[in-house]
Amino acid sequence: MKKISIIIPAYNDAARLERTLLRLREIKAREYPELQVIASVRPSHDGTEAVARELADLVVPGGMPSAGRNSGARAAAGDILIFLDADTLPGHGVMKAIAAACGPRVIGSCTAYSEERSPLAALTTLSINFLRWSGLIKGLSNLLFCDAGLFRAHGIGYDERLSVGEHHDFIRRARARGYAFRYVRTSPGYAIDMERHRNWGYFPLMCFWFKWTLLHGVLRRPAKHLEAEYWNNCRRAAAPSAEPVYIAPAD
Repeated sequence: MKKISIIIPAYNDAARLERTLLRLREIKAREYPELQVIASVRPSHDGTEAVARELADLVVPGGMPSAGRNSGARAAAGDILIFLDADTLPGHGVMKAIAAACGPRVIGSCTAYSEERSPLAALTTLSINFLRWSGLIKGLSNLLFCDAGLFRAHGIGYDERLSVGEHHDFIRRARARGYAFRYVRTSPGYAIDMERHRNWGYFPLMCFWFKWTLLHGVLRRPAKHLEAEYWNNCRRAAAPSAEPVYIAPAD
């Protein structure tokens, strides 16, 4: 059985992180014992680190998501790395499906679904799955896996200058090194938390990702202003009166 390391960057997300870590403990106990769960924790104010230290196998210093993923990958012991968001629940059977699909020079994701039973949630997950299955947008994912050699042998990690679209960039550079992207159909797959979609509005959020993909993913133009737009909208969705923030361009 291949050893899998799951890396979860976390920041002020204690309740959802706890739910995810409890699900992973259940999967480890019942179906996939060769599982290492690593939480990369950015200093938080809501008990996130305490939850991580109680339920994860290893806790490492985090930062913005890309930095947290890199920190976790450096500490990982697995043959396969899975990068998972703190609010994302893997379904039963997903680890075995990924282990079977992820050989040398493979990077990929699997089926998403929503626990929210609404037409908009169903349409969102259907669109996400179609875009990745078709290859139109590969990085639109809350779960990404890869052969650990991508980090260890090839030295390719996440670009820590990016705070949006970092999966897309990571996949692009992996494919430049000869890695194949593989979309794995799993049932039930992994559950996406729809809170962000509800707060932003389903259609505006999908329009944002289309705009980002066209500008940065296809035309390869700088997209720092879109990063600022993304995080400003996230803050407004959480607190409508929040002041806008500025993300400085990378050097």
